[in-house]
Amino acid sequence: MTDPALEQYFLCATDKIELIVTAAGIRPTDRVVEAGAGAGTVAARLPAHAGLVLVELDDAWAAHLALAFPAATVIRGDARAVLPELAFDVLLGNLPAAVTEDLLPGLDGIAFRAAVLALDPGTDLDALRDRFDVRHVTELRPDDFRPRQPGRSVVVRLTHRDPA
Repeated sequence: MTDPALEQYFLCATDKIELIVTAAGIRPTDRVVEAGAGAGTVAARLPAHAGLVLVELDDAWAAHLALAFPAATVIRGDARAVLPELAFDVLLGNLPAAVTEDLLPGLDGIAFRAAVLALDPGTDLDALRDRFDVRHVTELRPDDFRPRQPGRSVVVRLTHRDPA
């Protein structure tokens, strides 16, 4: 049910999902957004929260998410267009590398406590450190995904830098 044109690879390594969820530091009062929620493997492991929005571009997966997570708001759309319109405390994302790269500059104007995102290993983290505190969470290997992802990615936790 995956669409190769959308670069759909679903994280299934439970140890990596747990690292991501722990790094997010989700509180019971948090509004959580997962961009590129796909099959819902990360959403299924989230702790108690005040609200969940799942953003998914693929119609079939958005329909699946709506059935699997009836308490969540499922938005079928492109995360780059949707995220600036949402209010949230925590952002989770495992999007195709090019989509995440496009998304990063727009995060400056969004108020959130933490974003835990998968990035291409070649992403210039020093450039991100000008705007965010960046903490490495884990590396994702091809076998952490179904179907197998063709390359590696890194997961980082971003928080807004306090203006000096």
